[in-house]
Amino acid sequence: MTREAMKKQWESIPVVSKEMNMELTLSSGQAFRWVQLEEEEEKVWAGTVGEKLFILRHHDDELQYRVATPTSDPSEDRQTLVDYFRLDVDLPSLYQQWSRDDNFRKKASCCQGIRLLQQPPLEALLAFICSSNNHISRISAMVLRLCERYGRFLGRIGDRDFHSFPTITSLVGVVKEAVLRDLGFGYRARRGGETWLELLRQQPYEDAKAELQQLPGVGSKRDYRVGGGSSSLTPAVYCRVGDKFREVFGETAGWAQAVLFTAELQMQKLGTQTGERRADKKTAGHKMPRKVRMPLSQDECQDKRKTKRLKL
Repeated sequence: MTREAMKKQWESIPVVSKEMNMELTLSSGQAFRWVQLEEEEEKVWAGTVGEKLFILRHHDDELQYRVATPTSDPSEDRQTLVDYFRLDVDLPSLYQQWSRDDNFRKKASCCQGIRLLQQPPLEALLAFICSSNNHISRISAMVLRLCERYGRFLGRIGDRDFHSFPTITSLVGVVKEAVLRDLGFGYRARRGGETWLELLRQQPYEDAKAELQQLPGVGSKRDYRVGGGSSSLTPAVYCRVGDKFREVFGETAGWAQAVLFTAELQMQKLGTQTGERRADKKTAGHKMPRKVRMPLSQDECQDKRKTKRLKL
């Protein structure tokens, strides 16, 4: 990417902070291909949506963006981000609605502005197939390798190359199980997707779920996560939990769950940091003993045993 392109003027979309927390939204395990970079002593986010490479920041109640790929229609770029972040949804009113639940109100107070991303269905499906028994950093690495191998090169920012997510056409008949294993997919190498994914968004929940479960390796956990959820329960308990979530939060249960999941991540992170601080404080105040006993060598052990026998 040229220096002139880097200095291109920012475009903007009005979005107040309570409507979107960019850092938590992009780093909480919904999407796995956004990276935070430093540009002219300022932190920005870089990533792709479809075939477009964006640079984003949130300044002065505005979502500011630049497009690092050639574009013929600036209004299309704007609409791409509006759709991706679902900016047409009044998020504060949803938080107010969800906060009728005591658990949500307690946990989500520190996580305002979490938006549920509307990702391309194929990317969401394959990324969450990778999520089984994995953590965010490893999922990100797996998806990155897949895009580098089969996606289209979109541009370079700093020392990073960015690629589009592979299409079904680029994967079918080309990707071999051995190749996927080399890319780090392990036992997930046999799984795949279908071209009808886009149509599932218009179908009722139960119908879309049944369709998704026709894919090899997709069960209750993964079909729900494509819709914005997460669980590792038995089928019967899973259904009861899902029904309860939808009873409490309605049609936006998946979004509410994404907020609660992000809140849990933040609590874990805070707990880890607090524990580290306590450990450092404890270590700093701990007095080292004046004399430290070192383990005896083999010869010293033999000498000690001889001494004991002589005393006897």
